[in-house]
Amino acid sequence: MKKRSMIVAALCSMCLALSNPIPAMADASKVVTLGADLTDEQKNTMMKYFKADASQVQIITVNNQDERNYLGKYISSAQIGDQAWSSVLITEGKKGSGINVTTKNVIYCTTGMYANALATAGVEDVNVVVAGPFNVSGTAALVGALKAYSEMTGETVDEKVVDAAVDEM
Repeated sequence: MKKRSMIVAALCSMCLALSNPIPAMADASKVVTLGADLTDEQKNTMMKYFKADASQVQIITVNNQDERNYLGKYISSAQIGDQAWSSVLITEGKKGSGINVTTKNVIYCTTGMYANALATAGVEDVNVVVAGPFNVSGTAALVGALKAYSEMTGETVDEKVVDAAVDEM
């Protein structure tokens, strides 16, 4: 009798738990970084391009100072510019899939630059989509990709490793 009561109680608890709606949470396996100088309309354009719902992904903003901090020793100030425009979506890939990068409207950073920087930083098995609302250098997205991966994994990417990754470019 006691065993039967425990089973009934457990089933009732499960029914109650399943009947309560679960709030939507940001998916830690998808992170978007947006250039800080994008207008709201441009941010919306980027989110549509990434097919990302702001309530379902983590969003990080990358500003021009971030670009200068990470890239200033290796990329000219003229190339970095004075505004952060490029954006990136990074998602977990299947185990063994490697680092897959696609770009749109990126005229300076290459897919290889993103992949090499991420690989040197220890990143594995991710899909990376880099874009701008118009032609951009892509430097904000380069910083953003490293920040996004750190956010996804909860691990801080060692600054020396980031430095080596960017230097390698």
